[in-house]
Amino acid sequence: MIKISKDKKGAIKLIAFLLFVLLIPLFFIAASILDSSKANKISIAFAINESKELKQNEELLSINSENENFASALEDYKNPEFYPTYANYKNKKAPEGRIGIWGLGIYPARQERSVHAGEEFTAVAYLHASWFVQTYQGLTLKADYDSRYFDVSLSPDIVLLGPSYPSFSEEWAQKILVKVRTKDAPKGTYNIAINPTLPPFEKDEEWRASHKNYVSAAPIIPEEPYLKITVNVK
Repeated sequence: MIKISKDKKGAIKLIAFLLFVLLIPLFFIAASILDSSKANKISIAFAINESKELKQNEELLSINSENENFASALEDYKNPEFYPTYANYKNKKAPEGRIGIWGLGIYPARQERSVHAGEEFTAVAYLHASWFVQTYQGLTLKADYDSRYFDVSLSPDIVLLGPSYPSFSEEWAQKILVKVRTKDAPKGTYNIAINPTLPPFEKDEEWRASHKNYVSAAPIIPEEPYLKITVNVK
């Protein structure tokens, strides 16, 4: 049997006590990190859900809208109350600890036209920064369509969107004209999909130099296009 002297027993107790004292703050630090991680995840999830909700609302609201209303003389698109989704956000504050860096919407996001082969039409849509975005966003709008049967041009197609928060800048919303000419298209239903992508390098550099709070649009491949125009050829 091994005997331990009183001095050694005292030393062991002292070491155990010191280890206990040191481990307590480490435990709380670890717990704090975990809590912080949870908070960040909640914040990120909130931001993602908020963005999805905004996009879905704009799609649903615009499906039942007649596009002629937006091509009328009521050019009030720089007023946030022009957009139906604003009612859901005007009394909200930006979430604490989160900065709106990138986000945009198009209204009306779903449009439909009926034409005969050889006819032309112009669709009107309004591109705007999402609510609570604090940056200038540079982007190019790109149309994806069947070039055998259509010619499509966007004006403008290179856009700089301004912040919508803490106040609405002059550039926060912009009118987009989509000019469509049908060729010898067979009767049927066709879709024109329009999405944001990166701006030209020269514009990107110019805007980055002139605006401290500038970001370029990330190339996005969404499940559904930001703007979809359905063309029914009779």
